[in-house]
Amino acid sequence: MRLAALIEEGVRLQRQGADAADRYAQVLRVEPTNADALYRLAQVSCQQGHFEAGVELARRARFARHIEAAYATMWQMAQRGKGSRNFAVDPVEA
Repeated sequence: MRLAALIEEGVRLQRQGADAADRYAQVLRVEPTNADALYRLAQVSCQQGHFEAGVELARRARFARHIEAAYATMWQMAQRGKGSRNFAVDPVEA
């Protein structure tokens, strides 16, 4: 099953009040830095009362989104022929 389909199924299960943690965990086994799966699993963890785990997962999701933004900025710079140089990336919410 595609990773996006697993996340979509997890969201559907969450909306129905069912446990979606397994779907998000499947995504993370294949792609450990998938920000969507990390964030959704953080939600599930907090809903189940596992707040410390949920906070850690949310931190990882935020970091993954920040890294994605940095890669996107580097790609845009390369596309414009700017090469390597210092740049800043604004904070990104999870």
